[in-house]
Amino acid sequence: MASHRHTLFMNGPGFKQMLWETISDGLGFQGMAKLGLTADLAVQSGEGNMQVLAVQERRRSTLENLLHDHVQALLSIIFELVHYGLHLQSAPMSASALAVDGCTAPELETQNQIQACLQEEWEMVLGLEAEARWNDFLAKNALYTHFMHYREIMTCFEQNKWKITPETTSLIMAWNPAFSSSANVESMFQSMEESTKRASKHEKASLPNLQCLTVRALQKKVLHKEDGDEPGRAPDGINLSSEDWEGAEVRALKGSIWRPDSYGGSTVISRCSHFKLDDVLKPFPSTTPFHHTRVALNTMKALRHAKKLGMDFDTAQAKFFVPSLTQRGMMVQHESRFYLCLGSTPGIMYEAWTPNLEMLTANFLYAETVFVCTNWTKALEMVELPYKFVGPLPLLKVNENAVPKKDSKRRDVDPLLVDESVSALCVKLQQPVVKELLLDLTATETYDFTIHLMGGPLAEKMGSCFFFRRGLQGMPLLVGLIKSQEIVKLTVDSLSWLLAAYQIHCRKNASKTQKIRFLLAVPEVAAKCTEEELTSLKSLLDATDEKNKKRAKSGTDAADRDEDVEEDRRFACFEFARYVYLKYPAPPSGDC
Repeated sequence: MASHRHTLFMNGPGFKQMLWETISDGLGFQGMAKLGLTADLAVQSGEGNMQVLAVQERRRSTLENLLHDHVQALLSIIFELVHYGLHLQSAPMSASALAVDGCTAPELETQNQIQACLQEEWEMVLGLEAEARWNDFLAKNALYTHFMHYREIMTCFEQNKWKITPETTSLIMAWNPAFSSSANVESMFQSMEESTKRASKHEKASLPNLQCLTVRALQKKVLHKEDGDEPGRAPDGINLSSEDWEGAEVRALKGSIWRPDSYGGSTVISRCSHFKLDDVLKPFPSTTPFHHTRVALNTMKALRHAKKLGMDFDTAQAKFFVPSLTQRGMMVQHESRFYLCLGSTPGIMYEAWTPNLEMLTANFLYAETVFVCTNWTKALEMVELPYKFVGPLPLLKVNENAVPKKDSKRRDVDPLLVDESVSALCVKLQQPVVKELLLDLTATETYDFTIHLMGGPLAEKMGSCFFFRRGLQGMPLLVGLIKSQEIVKLTVDSLSWLLAAYQIHCRKNASKTQKIRFLLAVPEVAAKCTEEELTSLKSLLDATDEKNKKRAKSGTDAADRDEDVEEDRRFACFEFARYVYLKYPAPPSGDC
């Protein structure tokens, strides 16, 4: 029952408390002490009774990189914890928490919330599957909704009117046993591997022999009964006979039939490379745990999120690729609120909330309480404090006893100019500390920022020693990606989505670097990026192309792709000629 209890914990307030404590430790006095850095901010009085956070000393590049790396590492930890919990918070795994007995009042409330979420999700999935295009969308982006594990649990609860009954509990225990271990499976694989090495040439065995080795490993490692075992302790298996064993190849059949990529066809038309295993598997999404969590579960969560907001699914789905454009550590503005990005996923963007610090009185009494309605339709309290950052950073003092060995790779930028002032920002440590948003590309701006440390009463009051100093003017998301060169980390799908958003047409099979070069021609990119920034990114793209060319010369992948394209062209010409010959034995007059 330990796994069931753990799932119940991950769905309850305990997991949110753990996230809060992790962020509080990382951004509080404990995090600053582990870095070995001192505070570089001090509160001063400015013009018109304005409270100013003055930067006392500018840190050298190595310490500045250390500070940014600390924040990046903390964001990575939170991001991974959130996605570890997402698997257990999503159907069908969340249903295992309903098998826990003897729950406290808060745990019973968590179970009721899980039941309500299961019912809501299942009704939404059935509604989407009723339409062919949305059924295809689920098959492509949330294929697990077609799996037996998902549908059997959902159907059983639906038949029992979404109540916990002996039937639903029995099914949950069947899919999620009280004690589960992969030791028996690992022992079977080890036995099969050893048998294959001993009995096969080049460690290659036919499919019939592998099946027999599997059955034998099952008998030895799982179904083995001791003399003193009570009846029914070990399951019964099947017994192999001599007819079950074959040689290296099945009689009268060539071994190549088990290799689909070796198929060449029997006619002139089909004797080409148009039959490829990759083409057969291409329509199906990945089955890796990474894809399941980052893509499938986040897509389903985004659909549920859109339904709660009353959004049309077509409108919401058009924005699902926007969150995958935001990179970890990026500061964005959404609906006049500032957020610090945890990472990139399609559908949902995970953010650490950074409220403005503008309207708190000197004695730390709340001057005004503002309630901001987020996309989760929950009212969250936001506090504004009266502290400003004014002007650029002080000049860097050269310390000859601590000269960096090499230049920093991180883009060093001062976001504020002379006579510019902005409100200070810090992560507000109030649960839930991680917010989830659906973004709009046209309404999202990014900001350059620097990180500073603060001690004393203000840090104690806010629970955070890390303060963020942003730029006065934001920039479009595309411009921010190009300035930071984070655009090279985007997937081809995300780049295609960006091209479509800016109505830029290019070849469908254009390479990643080619698509980025098309985006560099956007007018707002040329207007907001300096020539030095554009030249640096183009040099990086040229270096990437050069690496790809060298890889193509040393390997055969690129050559194979070119040959496949040429073969496809010849095949298409052949098919077209045959079609013309059959349909028009003689060329029509006036045509060529």
